[in-house]
Amino acid sequence: MTPPGDREGFSARGERWAVATPHRGASEAAAAAFASGGNAVDAALHAAVTLAVVYPHMCGVGGDLFALVQNPDGKLVAIDSSGRAPGGADPDGLRAAHGITMPDAGPSTITVPGAPGGWDAVHRQGAVLPWSDAFEAAIDAAEGFPVSRDLAWSIARRADELRSDHPGFAEVFFADGILSEGARLVQPALARTLRTLAQ
Repeated sequence: MTPPGDREGFSARGERWAVATPHRGASEAAAAAFASGGNAVDAALHAAVTLAVVYPHMCGVGGDLFALVQNPDGKLVAIDSSGRAPGGADPDGLRAAHGITMPDAGPSTITVPGAPGGWDAVHRQGAVLPWSDAFEAAIDAAEGFPVSRDLAWSIARRADELRSDHPGFAEVFFADGILSEGARLVQPALARTLRTLAQ
């Protein structure tokens, strides 16, 4: 029987490559990884870290990571780096406060961030570029990038809730009013976090 990775249509091999992400900055970070001599694992990692900055409404340092990596020998590795409940979480207290259904937002919903551990797990699947390289484009973006249409729309549609319920969010994303498409978003604290992770 032919391994799934060797069947036509299930894998791609060759000297050329393609990248698809929901944000140009992440695609450019992946392309830069290839240009620096990296492989597909490097490119995926560069894109994922950059998405944590330029696409924060869907991907973030405080979120989770799920990945599938197919090694050159055809072995498929699944990475589940979803956040765990904090060690101090009190299941009985949560049930008393919320019943059997978790709330949609608030401190009771916060898990330990899984993305950084997931990035490490991806890097260990055959990346050839140094760990710190994966953070360069993301750090540059955190120091200022133009807001995409999708991010602007996501913020605007929940502006009242985000402004009133999340003061830390409001400090960054509403410093000069509601961010519009093309506005420059600067996230110095996120840049510092990424520098720390890179080291």
